[in-house]
Amino acid sequence: MITIKQISAAQTMPLRKDVLRPNQPLSACYFEGDDELTTRHFGALEQRDELLGIATLLQRPFSESPELNAWQIRGMAVLPKAQGRGIGKLLLTACLEYAQGQSAQIVWCNARILAAKLYLGAGFAISGVEFEIPGIGAHYLMSRSFV
Repeated sequence: MITIKQISAAQTMPLRKDVLRPNQPLSACYFEGDDELTTRHFGALEQRDELLGIATLLQRPFSESPELNAWQIRGMAVLPKAQGRGIGKLLLTACLEYAQGQSAQIVWCNARILAAKLYLGAGFAISGVEFEIPGIGAHYLMSRSFV
């Protein structure tokens, strides 16, 4: 059974490194805002408290609607051995529920192309065209409105 719970920024780092930035130094795994009071980190844990997936939610303006109460999902990752089990969907749901509890008007992310289907299935829309994050890969700007 998978449990989603809040974890610390430090707990996300090994999985961020292994899954999202394997060819970069650990310092590249720290995000601006990781330690802000409003930031939340979620972990997907199995019965033995093994961390299988992570996601970070930060209160950040959305470029296309800067006047809205906006939250950004960053650093969502699931260990390769645990992919295909619905863990990404559970983490995304936890982020969306938390953001709604904070009166979010929009939740957005820079989604890797391979993850776009997950976000589309959760009601997100693609804004603009595909873009490249150097050293990371191709992404879409995606958002889901709550207004």
